[in-house]
Amino acid sequence: MSSGIQSEELASRLEIKKHISFLLRCLRMLPQPYTSADDQRMTLGYFAIAGLDLLDATDRIPADERSELILWVYEQQLPTGGFRGSPSSTFSPCSSSATGTANVAMTYAALLILAILQDDFSRLDRKALWRFIVALQGKDGGFAAEEQAVGGMVDRDPRFTYCAIAICSMLGEWGGVDAEAARGYLKGCQRYDGGFGASELHEAHAGMTYCCIAGLLLLPQQEAVWERRDEALSWLVHRQVAPVAPQVESTTTQPHDDREPLTSDSEDDDEAELSGGFQGRPAKLPPDVCYSFWNGAALALLEQHDLIDGVADASYVLSAQSKVGGIAKIPGDHPDLLHTYLGMASLALHQSGEEQAAEASDDHRGKDTGIAFGLKQLDAAYNCSLSAKAWIREHLTR
Repeated sequence: MSSGIQSEELASRLEIKKHISFLLRCLRMLPQPYTSADDQRMTLGYFAIAGLDLLDATDRIPADERSELILWVYEQQLPTGGFRGSPSSTFSPCSSSATGTANVAMTYAALLILAILQDDFSRLDRKALWRFIVALQGKDGGFAAEEQAVGGMVDRDPRFTYCAIAICSMLGEWGGVDAEAARGYLKGCQRYDGGFGASELHEAHAGMTYCCIAGLLLLPQQEAVWERRDEALSWLVHRQVAPVAPQVESTTTQPHDDREPLTSDSEDDDEAELSGGFQGRPAKLPPDVCYSFWNGAALALLEQHDLIDGVADASYVLSAQSKVGGIAKIPGDHPDLLHTYLGMASLALHQSGEEQAAEASDDHRGKDTGIAFGLKQLDAAYNCSLSAKAWIREHLTR
């Protein structure tokens, strides 16, 4: 639990106005380095719009611009039912379609964008979307990123399985989906050390661990007992990089010893600055801002977010803020949309708020750490604000 003084100081360091300006700039004109990621424009748009939503600043998007954004999102829904990332999405090598290929991650992002912008979903081809989701599930229970074409290769791992499960939960539909096979697939990705990997053979990774845990909790008929829950909890907690204690200058000298007294050199100072946050896998340094969300949200879903050193983690995220707005991967780097949004999402989980109570509510929030950043409360399972989730429940879920 953080002290009141520490909490107030941390809250005052969040550059809200600069982040709003950064997100609006990126929403309207992406910088040149994003050119190669244009086929993922839907996800980039989600980071910008969801970031503005957490900052309670979607009112900064004019009504006509909001309408244009909603129209653009719907233009990306393909006849197959899913959404593509942008008009320039890479075509599947085995697809004869001139419109590109729908992707489950882009579809997940599209639905969240529409919810944040408070669209009524009346233009959503719900039946085609459902056929698309069902077609993605493989015999092993996992979901692919795209529909399998004859002779084609598609990705299938926990990221896309999570997106498919989240979409099913948003729609409130599970008919045609083998939920138990999906549960078995996700549980099978848990590795010997407690974390989850892309498969039972891959190294455990924080992003995959979040996707597996969130997916398991969103599936219907949750199991009362998850045998390896504590192993996952231990793995997650140990991903926080402990702050480095400053070295104390030695006040004694040894005779005939030409060595320099023990002091904190610049390398030690750098190490101290790059601590307190989270790593994505064991021994991976320096910490990366995005893992403050992947690990922190997973811990929130396990109702153990209070095990985090919230002051140290929030301090690390805030130290990666840019003078021009936005948050970088590590302090001193250029800011980008992914780390800006996930950094703020991690801070939202550290905020003051009612404790998560799974027995009384399905809102997946972090426990109260007393840091009032002024951000909206976050649902850790959907990775959106509670207000966006409420809109989904009212206008999309059946």
